Amino acid sequence: PRPGDSAVFGFRGQAFVTRAYVVGVSGISKGKPVVETIENGFGEPYAWPV
Repeated sequence: PRPGDSAVFGFRGQAFVTRAYVVGVSGISKGKPVVETIENGFGEPYAWPV
């Protein structure tokens, strides 16, 4: 993602204090979603599958 890109955002505060993952997805509005980033609760890039 680049500055100025549109985003669909759902905030869950617990994601930052648990073993949750945050995923950046592009192409949603075009019906062709692509996972761009996967990060852990600390904002560090994470490989998938876990």
